[in-house]
Amino acid sequence: MEKLRTSGLHLKKEKCQLFKEELVILGYKIKENIVQSLEERLKGIEDFPEPKTIKELRSFLGITSYCRNFIKDLATLAAPLNNLLKDNPPLSRQIKLGSMEKKAFERVKTSISKDSTLAIPDYEKPFILTTDASETGLSGILSQMNDRKVEQPVYFFSKKLTESQTRYSATQRELLAVVESMVHFKPYLFHKRFKLRTDHQALTALKHTRNQNSMLFRWSLLLSDFEIDVEYIKGEANPADALSRVEQLTVNSLSSQQKKVIIQDELKKEILTEYHEELGHGSAGDMMYVLKRKYEWIGMERDVKNHVDKCMICLRSSNVPVNTEFKMIETGAIGELVEIDIVGPFSQSQTGNKFMVTCIDHFSKYTWAKAADLIYNFLEQTVLKEYPKVKTILSDNGKEFKSPATLLALLSKEVRWEYGSPYYPQTQGAVERFNGTIQKN
Repeated sequence: MEKLRTSGLHLKKEKCQLFKEELVILGYKIKENIVQSLEERLKGIEDFPEPKTIKELRSFLGITSYCRNFIKDLATLAAPLNNLLKDNPPLSRQIKLGSMEKKAFERVKTSISKDSTLAIPDYEKPFILTTDASETGLSGILSQMNDRKVEQPVYFFSKKLTESQTRYSATQRELLAVVESMVHFKPYLFHKRFKLRTDHQALTALKHTRNQNSMLFRWSLLLSDFEIDVEYIKGEANPADALSRVEQLTVNSLSSQQKKVIIQDELKKEILTEYHEELGHGSAGDMMYVLKRKYEWIGMERDVKNHVDKCMICLRSSNVPVNTEFKMIETGAIGELVEIDIVGPFSQSQTGNKFMVTCIDHFSKYTWAKAADLIYNFLEQTVLKEYPKVKTILSDNGKEFKSPATLLALLSKEVRWEYGSPYYPQTQGAVERFNGTIQKN
């Protein structure tokens, strides 16, 4: 109370709970220095039926993410289920879980119901970070010793490996688990000495390696920012110089003194994928500049260009020209700007319509969608009925939006009609996103 008084802050009595032994905050129960998931939420996960559609699967994975801080290796356990979401399938698609997916579904539910208790972090005590990696995922456990000298988990972290990361060597995956866990728990570990439990040989090798792999060099720089006491977890023995012989796509690592390597056909796709992702999905020119320093094969430039041209991630993000300058549309009140568009065709309605008119208020994001024959009838019966003081309507250059009768009728209501840039649908970005949602469902 004294701190609040000296800071000039006030509390509302009706919203305060003082001297409580147990509190429910943001969906969690806090008592006796521990945090627990609410029983009713866990019950909802335990009783969740086997998903039959992509929408139901996404719902299940969404509610299980509520417990992600409580469960060890959640990303690895749920990996077979997440694999069903590759390529972003439509929500309505029917699915049937195979034996692997059913096991993953039950294991996730069992893990969540088994233990959902964490200790509240004590910043006066040292933290312990334990990391591990498998062929499909990585995990980290942040823990502390309590007053009874019993180690208690504070948070769990897990992450599914990307397709390229699954091709890392075992040592690289162990190191990636360390790096990802330390970045995730940085608010707890930065500027504090902590104990790291992992493959000690791998970390030792990282500090002394001369490998020119840029990825390992970045990891080494990141680790140097932390004050770490490493504790070796005995497992399969790794040689002390493990990283000096880390597995690459070629048999041996290359230095500037070595000659270029002639690549076999079966390795080309792996190399192109690896370098394209390492360069942040760079251009064909950027890839050629890097690849030509180490590798050589007939038709390299053609193969690089084809790989970049067919990259789905690049294709999705290439709609916006690189040098385009965007001007953000700003509105300050409801009805100041309304975007309108037409979406379809859909199955014919009882009134014979195959298209829907869609609208969105730019300020409130309130939306309308209705099958209609005439644009003006739609506006008068929906938008103008609810927002009679609309100032501007924005549409594309479609002829259906250029009816003289509609424009004159709106002009009499002091409503201005504007058109977006031709061949550039992003001008109506808000309503275009709304259309996408309608079409997906």
